[in-house]
Amino acid sequence: MKTTYKDLSIAVDANRFGCNRDKLAEVLLDMGIPTRKYFYPALHEMKAFRKYSHTPLPVTESIARSILCLPLYPDLSTEDAEKVARAIRTVQEHHS
Repeated sequence: MKTTYKDLSIAVDANRFGCNRDKLAEVLLDMGIPTRKYFYPALHEMKAFRKYSHTPLPVTESIARSILCLPLYPDLSTEDAEKVARAIRTVQEHHS
């Protein structure tokens, strides 16, 4: 298997995690960990495509609002990966 080392996406369930994706992203950024919301908004909600979407897509919209991409790159050290994991655990413990 090959990888692009580009995206590591997680879905944040606010009810189970203790806070929503946006709050997690905000707190991680405050801790020096940048994240991205690559899949938001959902394609059918983007201005260029809205006119083609006539059916509500609540599952797609829910998923698009919950996905957060964590740092991932070829020379990401084990130490940095563990830092991200610890930070996420800390946020969850603080918000649960």
